[in-house]
Amino acid sequence: MAYNFPIYKRGETFVIHVRIFGKQIKRSLRTGDPALAMARASRFMAEFQRMKDKSLAHGWEIDLATGKISAEPGQDSEDLRKSVPVLQEAGLLGRMADFQTLLKDAFVNAVPPAAPTAPAEPASSKELSAALKDFIEVSAIGATTKGDYASYAKQLNEFWAGKQLHEISVEEVARLIKHLRTIVKNGPRTVDNKVGFLRAAFNHAIKMGEYKGSNPASEKNLVSKKQKKNSGAKSYRYNDLATVFGGKEFLEFKTQRPELYLVVMTGLVTGMRVSSVCRLKLKDLKVCVKGTPYIDIKWDKSAAGSRDVPVPWPLYNALSDYLQKNDGFGLKASGEKGYSDAVRKPIMAFRKDHGFVQSYPKLSFHSFRKSCNNYLLQQKVPVYMCAALVGHEDNSMTTGVYGDMPAVDEIASHVGHHQTTLLQVLNFQWP
Repeated sequence: MAYNFPIYKRGETFVIHVRIFGKQIKRSLRTGDPALAMARASRFMAEFQRMKDKSLAHGWEIDLATGKISAEPGQDSEDLRKSVPVLQEAGLLGRMADFQTLLKDAFVNAVPPAAPTAPAEPASSKELSAALKDFIEVSAIGATTKGDYASYAKQLNEFWAGKQLHEISVEEVARLIKHLRTIVKNGPRTVDNKVGFLRAAFNHAIKMGEYKGSNPASEKNLVSKKQKKNSGAKSYRYNDLATVFGGKEFLEFKTQRPELYLVVMTGLVTGMRVSSVCRLKLKDLKVCVKGTPYIDIKWDKSAAGSRDVPVPWPLYNALSDYLQKNDGFGLKASGEKGYSDAVRKPIMAFRKDHGFVQSYPKLSFHSFRKSCNNYLLQQKVPVYMCAALVGHEDNSMTTGVYGDMPAVDEIASHVGHHQTTLLQVLNFQWP
């Protein structure tokens, strides 16, 4: 941007730079606004011109800093220099000094003094531990996510013991990320989950007026959306899933680990999360008044995850038979990983023993969830019915906001026969 006055921007503030009688003058205009800077520069130059017009030194070039005086071209500069003692006796040099004072006053009048600044208040005096607790308490999340959040909060409170929100800077978040990766040995996605929790807690504090600064955890993801999609669990066709879990190898595995056989089959035909399946008790198996067998899920990742999931009768009877004899599946959760390792490790060992790892490298329990959802969509099951089955939030206005959650009978009418087909494809057998 070009300006008609000798001003430029230094940092966030405009400065005027002029040469008056051989002396360079630089003064801050005490503003970062271009229009206000030009207005102040205009007033300063006008004041200077007014004082210059009244000066007896008109036509002379005077360097007030060194006391040197020269005449305009065409005048006898040598005689002028010899006249300096006379000028001094006449008091003219003193009047020039007075002019310098007037010039300074003109600048002061043109540019008001900067207002004294009060010490900046901290962005928030609230402790991090209290902010994290408040966020968890008011969030509409399922029990599983609430458990994860409580675990994340514990780690953050230990890392930043006694810290207030305004003390958590961008650099502090970077230090946390390095700590989680190098000391705790968390993977990139796990780190993103924990930093995402911190970011959400800060956003909540901002919305509630409890924090006035910027969010130090914003834009700190290690894994991009594209990387997350490509590196995550893969959806498989059920003929491939039947190769792994419908053959004689997995039926033999059932004789050794019947609980894992039932957990896998339940995940394959319902799309339930591993934690929800592993927590099942006999009391969670129910039959509605219209005769539809279903699983009553009260503990899941999100609020939408608490739902009724229809299951085919063969699977329902198998689950009922096992859970009547046993108090649950006997699998143990492991910290923030939940039940993932309790299922993943023995199933991975089974796949390695029978050569299924190389052919299906990204197969996981979450693959069952994606595969079930995609299969039902391919069978033209309505999207909101698929969402109701797998526990996804429906954000559409018609079905998600105005509409109620579909009854389990209605869900079963859309997906029940497809679930029965899948059990047949998977060669389900019990006992």
